[in-house]
Amino acid sequence: MSTAPPPSAPFPALPVIAAGMCTSLGGLVAGCAASRAGIQRISELDGTVEEEMVFWGHAVRNIPEGSRGMDRLAHLGALALEDLFSEFPDVGENLGRFGLIVCLPSGYLEWALSFAAGASRDAFSSGVFVDPNESARLQAARESLLPTLLSLAPDLPEPVWTGLVLEDQAGFAEGAARAAALLSQGRLDSCLLGGLDSRLAPEFLEILDSLGLLQTPEFPAGFLPGEAAAFLLLRAPGTAHQPQAWIEGAATAADEAHRFSGAPPVGDSLTEAVRNAMDGRASDQSGLLVTASVNGSPWNSNEWGYLLTRHRSLGEADHWFPVGSFGETGAAFGPVAALMAMRGFSRGYAGAHRAVIVLSSESGRKGAVVLKGPASTGDTP
Repeated sequence: MSTAPPPSAPFPALPVIAAGMCTSLGGLVAGCAASRAGIQRISELDGTVEEEMVFWGHAVRNIPEGSRGMDRLAHLGALALEDLFSEFPDVGENLGRFGLIVCLPSGYLEWALSFAAGASRDAFSSGVFVDPNESARLQAARESLLPTLLSLAPDLPEPVWTGLVLEDQAGFAEGAARAAALLSQGRLDSCLLGGLDSRLAPEFLEILDSLGLLQTPEFPAGFLPGEAAAFLLLRAPGTAHQPQAWIEGAATAADEAHRFSGAPPVGDSLTEAVRNAMDGRASDQSGLLVTASVNGSPWNSNEWGYLLTRHRSLGEADHWFPVGSFGETGAAFGPVAALMAMRGFSRGYAGAHRAVIVLSSESGRKGAVVLKGPASTGDTP
């Protein structure tokens, strides 16, 4: 694994030439169609730790029984890549110097539970969250997830550069910035950018329940967990003919008001990320789509409300909330939202030619990605 160069400025428009995903409702075509139709596939989750406790969520089918942890993430990723090469069978040719960036969950919620169990409030609430176990998580992903994913995806060439981002939702913006730097500076010819996450493991469900995050009959102000994987295949700026879309902006920010800091989420850092990603684009809300993970949590909803008051043009745009279809999918949310917007562009039902994907991690990491559809006129990169 190599270190990415600093992102280029201004952000280069990155052509998206192919995409695929794996969700509880299916791949790119089936999943987006089912979501648009309001279909959900919520099921009782197997293997919960306490037999008397029943949890519900959005589980993906066709995952090997008993698959957990990094192995499950690798199988989710392999299904998303299978969908990509099925929908775009010729894109595997002539990829040149090919890179792979995978966005994964952080250790924030496990950390939060350990502090909730007895650590001091001062230590719990001080500063921007830094995962104390990030090095171990990165090593496990390098040694387990990436080899398994590559072995399960025979159509995928061996990458010359790999990167991992462990920042939950906001990781998609960081991953897009890394891809932009590598592609625009000529270090790569193409790059696969994706996110993998599953919040359905029995031990993780217990963490979510202990922290009061799950939606249950006794506690409706929470979310239903899900799992998903999605990938976008990017080319260097100016090298693709008739791309599916362009990533034309990405930005991140950090907020000391993480989910369990005790401070209210006033939306300043999220607003900063959105404004920097838009960078003056789509200032007119007509033709603008905003997609976010408003998942039923009061903390999440409050932050969304503050963002709309600080960036009023977003409030007047159309809003999509994929969490209603697929559950809370963490690090996979951003890529899944991007694919939903792309599908809406190509099928003509998005009602917009740009999408702003709003990314908010429980850890306080914030981000935004701007996607532009091919139907835009007058400003094609």
